[in-house]
Amino acid sequence: MHPYARRQTLGRPRQERISGGATPHLDRVAQPPAHVPAPAGSASSSWSTCAGFSQDVGITPARYVEQVRVRAAQTLLENTDDTTDTVARRCGFGTAETMRRAFQRVLGIPPASYRERFHAAHPWG
Repeated sequence: MHPYARRQTLGRPRQERISGGATPHLDRVAQPPAHVPAPAGSASSSWSTCAGFSQDVGITPARYVEQVRVRAAQTLLENTDDTTDTVARRCGFGTAETMRRAFQRVLGIPPASYRERFHAAHPWG
């Protein structure tokens, strides 16, 4: 089967992604990560925190953030007429090219092809 012959959702059903209220959280995804200081007396380092995350979740923090951003972009590409540049900025990619590369890595297709295939028809026209 062709890589995008079926919908790629990273394991999340369509209804959950749409009804899950992703849109209000998109601006938070675009923000740079906040620095969270280690608890007092902790000998934990950023490296050990990342290693613990990777061990618990199964992917690196960077890959996790990339997947969250791709999910947010999927929702916008499906449900809005925003330009690819706007979607990229709203989802924290910075540029459309960075988003395109992330889509290629995660879904195997560029955002434009994804939109062509899955963009929802507007109920008013």
